[in-house]
Amino acid sequence: MDQAQALRTQIQKEIEEKAKVCSNTQYECTLPRVDSYAYCFRHILQDPNAPYKQCEYEFSNGRRCLEPSPKYDAKKDYGSNYCFEHSRQTQLIKTKSTIGKLVPVETTETLLHSLAHHVKVDKVKQHYMGNSTPLKITVHEDDDDTDVDVVTPSVDPFG
Repeated sequence: MDQAQALRTQIQKEIEEKAKVCSNTQYECTLPRVDSYAYCFRHILQDPNAPYKQCEYEFSNGRRCLEPSPKYDAKKDYGSNYCFEHSRQTQLIKTKSTIGKLVPVETTETLLHSLAHHVKVDKVKQHYMGNSTPLKITVHEDDDDTDVDVVTPSVDPFG
C-alpha cells in the first residue's frame, strides 16, 4: 500500500511538472515552458540563465526585434545573433544576391532564344501557309539508305 501511494505521488508530481505553464509575472501566460526553464519561448528572455538573448535585427524605424535568439559565441558564429525568422531572411537575401552574380553560359541555343523577340510571327505563318510543302526530304539512293537530307525553309528574323 505504501509503494502504491508513493508511486501515485511521483506520477502526480511528473504530471504537474509537465503541465506547468510560463512563469511570466506581467500576466498569466498559458504557453508551455521551455524544457528545464521557468518561461515559455515568448518570455524566455526574462530568465537570466536561459541560453537566449534578444534578436539583434534592427527595423527601419530603429527599433530592435523582440524575439529571442540563441546565444552563440560571437567570434566563432558571426551573424548568428538573429531570431529564426530574421536568420532565414538574411540567408535568403544572401542566396538571392549570389544567384544574381552568376553569369549564364552562352550557347547557340541561348543566343537564338535571346533573339527570338525579333521574329515576326505573322510572316512566318504566311510563309508556311503559302507553301504547300514546308519540308522537303531528299533520300540519296547511291550511298546509304540511312542518309536523309532534311531541307527546311529559312526564316528571316529581320525581314
